[in-house]
Amino acid sequence: MSIFHNTVSRRDFMKGIGLTGAGIGGAMTLSAPIFHDLDEAASSNPSVKRAWWVKERAFDDPTVEIDWSMMQRHSVRETMWYYSSFARYIGGASKVKEVVGQGNQLKAKRLAENAPGCDLISTSLSGSSGLYNNSQNYYQAAGTSQGWGGGKSFVGQTTIKRPSDQGLPKWEGTPEQNMRIIRAALRFYGAPAFGVCEYSGNIKSKLTQLYDGGAASMNMAYIDPAVPIKAIDSRPYVFEDVDWAYETKEKLVIPDKKQYWVVTVVQPQSRQMFRQGRGVLRVAANGARYSLQSVWQTKIQGFLRGIGYEGLGYPTRAYGPIPSMAGAILDGMAEMARNNNVAVNPDYGPTAGYFSFLTDLPLTPTPPIDAGMWRFCQTCKVCADACPSQAISQDNQPTWEITPSKKAPTLSPAYSCPGRKSFWTDVVACREFGFLDSCGSCHGVCTFNTDNAASIHQFVRATVATTGLFNGFMSNMHPTFGLGLTPEEDWGKWWDMSLPAYAFDTSVGVTDGGFN
Repeated sequence: MSIFHNTVSRRDFMKGIGLTGAGIGGAMTLSAPIFHDLDEAASSNPSVKRAWWVKERAFDDPTVEIDWSMMQRHSVRETMWYYSSFARYIGGASKVKEVVGQGNQLKAKRLAENAPGCDLISTSLSGSSGLYNNSQNYYQAAGTSQGWGGGKSFVGQTTIKRPSDQGLPKWEGTPEQNMRIIRAALRFYGAPAFGVCEYSGNIKSKLTQLYDGGAASMNMAYIDPAVPIKAIDSRPYVFEDVDWAYETKEKLVIPDKKQYWVVTVVQPQSRQMFRQGRGVLRVAANGARYSLQSVWQTKIQGFLRGIGYEGLGYPTRAYGPIPSMAGAILDGMAEMARNNNVAVNPDYGPTAGYFSFLTDLPLTPTPPIDAGMWRFCQTCKVCADACPSQAISQDNQPTWEITPSKKAPTLSPAYSCPGRKSFWTDVVACREFGFLDSCGSCHGVCTFNTDNAASIHQFVRATVATTGLFNGFMSNMHPTFGLGLTPEEDWGKWWDMSLPAYAFDTSVGVTDGGFN
């Protein structure tokens, strides 16, 4: 029998953690944000409406500790999304082909058996969820390498006229005004929230990617580590003394003399689909974020160009100029999770993707946040316990030292970038299992993968943000509330659920139009 939310009453839950009556109000009041004057209130983040319990921190001081001296620009070619990198740690090209082949056989078997959540309709939904609706003709004419997915451009569609092309001055607004118009435009295009940090100093010199993902990512032609990667298939990001960014077949050029801002956008995903863990519908939810992002990226690039500015986005499906998760943590969109490849958002939990772009439109930086989530992850091990490949750390304390993969304990873990005090996930083991049996169990089982509508979940989040005394209790209560992974036999029931458009809540943070 299913366990429903009302198995434990709200009063019993509050009594269980010892917060009843005045104790609750006192705890909440202590953490409510305080504005000392109107200027301080006006300077608060206009890009997103936060719950009162999400506290802002000082700039460059996220909840996860950072040591910039340990960092340097990282190469995406070292990640597990490049078969050549995966091959170095797993035992060569033949082993990669074996693992990928076994995974394909399992998918085919489930499809033939009409397994719940892995049947023909689910597989078709998954296969189509990441498709792009952009015409390829423009990008082919531009001579850019699109990789898997296609339909994107670093600088956007140059067919859009700038104000100077029409004899008009460019838009001139204050950073606060610009934040409001970007917020309105991004929401209209389909992106609910964003944060901003200045593209300078360590962020520019240490976080700018060396290469984009390009056609070399997930390409069997580059499975042999000895085969050199062509520039056209993984273009380098370079700085030049030019007025406008541009891209060629072999490089992506960022003007060195311009002041840019990093804009990190939250792309929500379906909580219910991610609760299927290893199911094909979970893959559909993950893939959808890339096609949804391609839509709003193309539009915001066109909007910025139309008012006289630039938007430098993802040239291909993955790997824009700045690692998006780093941007999300630095500009207040998320906190680090126990799985160091995951960032947790206060509104969407772990079921959100992040995409960043650069713009020279002056914006107001948004500070890092503290919603108690990183602190919670340090004592909660729900995701590590559920990880089928045992790739997520079970350590009690985060560390600066990157742990080598158990698949290749003598090799230096070049796939991870040092400089943050984290729990280090064995991404080689994670990737191997992902090839064998598509997996997102850590997202689905996460204590923060809860629905927004039930007030009890808002109370839990407020408690977590206020104090860490009850973190263990919250972790243990997660399955009692009927959350966590959906049993395999129930995967097919998703088709009968009544969910919003895109299968996620699009009204988070909305206060106008009758949605508040």
